[in-house]
This record gives sequence, C-alpha cells and structure tokens, in this order.
Amino acid sequence: KEMERQTEEIQQKMEAQVAAEVRQGEELRERIEALQETYTSVSDQLEMSQISNEKLQVDRDNLRNDVQRLEEMLEEERELNEKERKEAEDEAKKKQEQLDKLNQKKEELSITVRELDKQMQAEREAASKKESSLRTELSGVEEALTSSRKETGQVLSDLKEARKENASLKDKV
Repeated sequence: KEMERQTEEIQQKMEAQVAAEVRQGEELRERIEALQETYTSVSDQLEMSQISNEKLQVDRDNLRNDVQRLEEMLEEERELNEKERKEAEDEAKKKQEQLDKLNQKKEELSITVRELDKQMQAEREAASKKESSLRTELSGVEEALTSSRKETGQVLSDLKEARKENASLKDKV
C-alpha cells in the first residue's frame, strides 16, 4: 500500500508539474503571439506613418530579439519538461517494478504461510491423536493400578488372616 501511495503521489506531482509547465508554455506562447502582433502593428505603423525609420528599426530589432529570446526560453522549457517527464516516467517505471517485486514476494509469502498453516494443522491433528492415545493408555494404566491395589489389599488381608491362623495353629501345637 505504501508503494501504491508513493506511486500515486509521484504521479500526481508529475501531473501537477506537467500541467504547470503546460500553463507556462501557453503563457509564453500567448506572450509570443502578443509580441508578434505588436511587432506586426509597429511594422504597419512604420510603413504608414513614416516615423523615424531608425527608431522603428531599433524597436523592431528589440522585438525580434525578445521574440527570439522567448522562443529560446520556450524551447528550453520544452526540453526541460521533456527531460523531467522522462525522469518521472523512469521513476514511475522503477516504482512499478519494485511494486511488482513486492507483490511477487507477498504472493510467495502467502503460499508459504498457507503451507505452514497446513503443516501446523497436520501437526495439531497428530498431537491431538497422540494425546488421545496417551489418555486412553493412561486410563488403562490407572484402571490396572486400581485393580492391582485392590488385589494387593485382598492379598494383604488374606496374608494377615493366614498369619493369624498360623499363629493360632502354633499356639495349639
């Protein structure tokens, strides 16, 4: 989820940055168009009004330089935008590859966890059967012990009785 959130953040930042750069490009384009219109207007006025040819030539050269500078700036912005877009795409690709690897590891871990669950369940069942078997065996041993105690008590009682009889026979003899 963290990787998805980071990927979405990068994508949102990239989209916001691209949108901002597109707006800047549009503004520069509008400025260029406005300057080109101004240049055209000045050129028309120069021909029509015959104002100082030198001053208009300087103004026109300045406007040309401005337009050229703006076009160069626009081209630089386009190149920068393209470079940043490519870097962002490369970064997004790397993040996607990392996300794919993490998803693969997650799937492998899920399989391992399922296998461990099956193994633990089998071990629990075996332990339960062993416990049941031991309880049955213990119950049998307890019954045998109880029976043996009873028999021992009876034998002791018979032995005491035999001793008494033996003692009484000795006394008689």
